[in-house]
Amino acid sequence: MTAFDRNFDYFVAVKKSRGVLNTNLYWEATRKVLDKTCRIEFHFDADPLLEKRVQELAEKESTLSFQPARARFFQNRPRYRETYIEQAYLQLIDAARRCVSIVLLTNSPTTNDLPEISMVGRGRYKTLLSVNAEPAVGSCNQPAGIQIWEWQGRKNGAGQTDGAMHSKFVVFEREYALVGSFNLDPRSAKLNSESAVVLKSELLAGRLADFILSRDLAFSKSITAAEAQEYEEPRDVIYRFRKSLGEIFEKEL
Repeated sequence: MTAFDRNFDYFVAVKKSRGVLNTNLYWEATRKVLDKTCRIEFHFDADPLLEKRVQELAEKESTLSFQPARARFFQNRPRYRETYIEQAYLQLIDAARRCVSIVLLTNSPTTNDLPEISMVGRGRYKTLLSVNAEPAVGSCNQPAGIQIWEWQGRKNGAGQTDGAMHSKFVVFEREYALVGSFNLDPRSAKLNSESAVVLKSELLAGRLADFILSRDLAFSKSITAAEAQEYEEPRDVIYRFRKSLGEIFEKEL
């Protein structure tokens, strides 16, 4: 809450400092005009069964189980050139070359709000998976290397019920977990204000890892080296065109 209030107060002060160029003044004036000239009455139909279900859920007692954990809150504010969350990632990330098993789960083009950006990301799969062919990884005594999975969305029968996966979290060695709003993309690093919590708890981090491995991967697809090769140099003309469009905005998205 303190971080939100700090951000809110900062941006309000920025707008006020612009004087007559304060965009809030124009939004308020525009709303007053639209309320008188363009107000549209909408009719909504409600499903009684859904309303009943929502009411039942609202009245249901919480079964949350709180567990103690060491935790630290981080915030990124690019306007102040803060990179605390990115630093936390770099401090926690392990390497496949040290016999670490890494599972990377991301959206597929069919579940991403911006499918072309997923196509751009797919172009990096071949480089990531190439580490698995290195002698240092091949000599490991336990399963090691990088696995890449693409989220397909949960399905009910033949129909897909879930869209994009918006959760952003990572688990390290089933002991540390980082959970927050930070995306590993240029927008989170250079534009958006983001927040994250790093916690140390074998119980909580282990449960989060089990959730990913036992539930999310069940609705995901493992990417092969052959597929990664095709994604880097797609033969399909339309796919290649859409990927090129995503590359134009890659640094902004």
